[in-house]
Amino acid sequence: MAPAVVAKRLANSLLQELSTLLLLFGLALLLLGAAVQVSRHARLQSAESERPAPRFASSVRRVAPAVADEPSEAERQAAPPVRIVIDSIQLDSPVVPVGYEARIVNGEFEGNVWQTADFAAGYHDTSARPGTVGNTVISGHNNLRGAVFRNLHLVELGDTVRLADARGRAHAYEVVESFVAREEGASESERRDNTQWIRQTPDERLTLVSCFPPWSNTHRIIVLAFPTTLDDAGARPAAERTSAPAPTVEMAP
Repeated sequence: MAPAVVAKRLANSLLQELSTLLLLFGLALLLLGAAVQVSRHARLQSAESERPAPRFASSVRRVAPAVADEPSEAERQAAPPVRIVIDSIQLDSPVVPVGYEARIVNGEFEGNVWQTADFAAGYHDTSARPGTVGNTVISGHNNLRGAVFRNLHLVELGDTVRLADARGRAHAYEVVESFVAREEGASESERRDNTQWIRQTPDERLTLVSCFPPWSNTHRIIVLAFPTTLDDAGARPAAERTSAPAPTVEMAP
């Protein structure tokens, strides 16, 4: 047999074997991808079942006081947060104010969504200021643009969250709830339930929000904390206060 023919057959055999190996490699990648998706789906279902959202109404600690004609001294002295620290997850981040914007889909208005700060935590600028009655809401990215809340899902009940405001005063909060809420594929009822956690409340509280799980944004992780004492006496105002209701908005991705 001529050397050229032998070489051609050998080359064809090698190409055929290489094609088979590539095919098997591709199938292995597909199976691995499917296994990863199944694992992630199972982990999400586990997170939803192990950390279900509580009833919002049961989280409210007291009835709203009567609205005063004039703001109290504490309200006049209140300042927005400029830093957040959670030692248990090694979080120490600046806080910047964020607003909300209209969501337009196919030319149709579908409500307002909150902006999310880049490389910082975002204070919802119509929410309560620290030290006043109401819901102080802070959100942050979990896997992009600084990902300041990348470890928010690791916060445990009893952990302390500390805020510093623009006047240099410290405010401390104790975590009392941490739960997962579905966003992608959620019904309108579920979305309304999710949104109420960032609305105004008749009690003084801190709500932290980020996307979940760490590799995606299909859910939200919501952490609820209530004021606790500080070593520095008098750091947190104690007077009874009220604040104006915020516009209705939804959580941004």
